[in-house]
Amino acid sequence: MPLVPQAVKLLRIVPKRTQGKFVFSSTNGRVPIAGIAKYFKTRLADAIITVNGEPLTKRITSHVLRRTVATQLAETLGDEGDKLVKRVMGHSDGSVTKIYNRYGYVREMRKWLAKWADELTDPAAIQRTLFGARSAADSQFFKEGIPELY
Repeated sequence: MPLVPQAVKLLRIVPKRTQGKFVFSSTNGRVPIAGIAKYFKTRLADAIITVNGEPLTKRITSHVLRRTVATQLAETLGDEGDKLVKRVMGHSDGSVTKIYNRYGYVREMRKWLAKWADELTDPAAIQRTLFGARSAADSQFFKEGIPELY
């Protein structure tokens, strides 16, 4: 999976681990992070309430995020996006054509994911996605300004 510039910038600000090689870890890098479902259910929700003063309008899970990516890619690219949806999701292509076509579609994935990352970091888009239809001006999150991620 290609990393887009926005992801690289975020990874650069992640605190360096001193005891292991894993970037996302609760043991200072010794073992990879576990319990992502609990994180989405508790810690992420608590952090959003702390910043915004109220919970999200919808529950977030890792499955919801994967489904959102697949849907957005298909919606943007239409029928032509099927190959990229499979690649981005990490699904194998068992077709006969795959035996002959060894192209990885990395440029196409990077181009689309970078474009989408730009859209996702737009303050109005964040407001609509996380907090529903309320205006950005009504949200404490936006009154204080979006935290600088990179």
